[in-house]
Amino acid sequence: MKILYTTARFPYPPLRGDQLVPYFRIQQLARKHEITLLSFVEGPEEMEYVRHLKPHCAEVHTVPLPRWRSYASMPMGALSPLPLQVLYYSSREYQRKLREILASRKFDVIHTVLARPANHTIDVEGVVKVCEMIDAVSLTMKRRADTARGPAQWVWGMEAERMRRFEQRICKSFDGVVVVSEVDRQELNAPNVTVVPVGADVDLRPRAARNGHKVVIFTGNFAYHSNQDAAIFLVNEIWPELRQAIPGARLRIVGNGPGPTLLRAARQFPEVEVTGFVPDLRQHLFEADVAVAPMRLGGGGMHCKAIEAMACGTPLVVSSRVTSGVQGRPGEDFLLATDAPEYVRAVRSIFENPGLATALSEKGKRLVAEKYSWEKTTQRLELLYEELLARRSQSTNHAHRN
Repeated sequence: MKILYTTARFPYPPLRGDQLVPYFRIQQLARKHEITLLSFVEGPEEMEYVRHLKPHCAEVHTVPLPRWRSYASMPMGALSPLPLQVLYYSSREYQRKLREILASRKFDVIHTVLARPANHTIDVEGVVKVCEMIDAVSLTMKRRADTARGPAQWVWGMEAERMRRFEQRICKSFDGVVVVSEVDRQELNAPNVTVVPVGADVDLRPRAARNGHKVVIFTGNFAYHSNQDAAIFLVNEIWPELRQAIPGARLRIVGNGPGPTLLRAARQFPEVEVTGFVPDLRQHLFEADVAVAPMRLGGGGMHCKAIEAMACGTPLVVSSRVTSGVQGRPGEDFLLATDAPEYVRAVRSIFENPGLATALSEKGKRLVAEKYSWEKTTQRLELLYEELLARRSQSTNHAHRN
């Protein structure tokens, strides 16, 4: 197949979900298919990343989108029916480049990542189109509105409704829509929505024996409000009890974009480390004894942090928001917790019971290997392509006969 991949953010480095998912999907698809990539870049420094995609793509096309230009268009948001994050990625140059690419060659599939750039491909005809939304973003916005106060509640409520209407347009205009969990599929409530989980590849490096450091880790992109909220909840409400229950324990918060509120909270405790960006997240997961993800906000979705931790064999304690898209068994593949005392009990049980820690490690890795490797999840995407192409072919043949 010849596949045109269109993205908002350039899919490297694979730090955020909207970079990580297309990066590994393209890697897998390129083994059997010809990939052309069209993506925005925010500045000259991102052009350095093109070399990481070239080995997997027949062509890589980029369109500059300086932040100042996007922000300059935002005042139009009050008058537009489009969500602000879709307006942010509006670009005549991107539209022109897309027309040039489509005029220069024929594609079997156009694959658009997220709703953000979908306004550029939504009206393209004559080719199978798939939008990998990942999450039902309107659900995340709706939940954000429910917890906001004052003018923010009104803004998030308005954005949630705009996004809901735009997601409905996507479902009507694209042949297939892909999300990562059943919660998101039900929220979109359209017949052409398919669940294809995110992936991770099991790391075969042996885990080091415990060295007595008792490291608890929380990973994520802390520029996202839901991750920032979870980290602050972890530091302010869970950690004071946990450090008393497990003397000598250390907490490591690993990931890009920690805000000043989180940094201030962490300074209360000398054993809490906030690393910021790290080049090798997996190394930190290997060094940790337990991974936690005490998410309280966000949509449905399926969090990469859960799959990554299990892929590294790190015993996992999470909220149900993190595992809503994971077909695992609570109590066997991971442990669930809902409030601070439950997190303390669950983490403590892992430290005090080496057999439980080993079982969670082994079963978590097995779950990822059997169901969530990038190869297996991308195969599900390929089957969707084939089904949609066959359906279009049958429809075309039927029209010709009539």
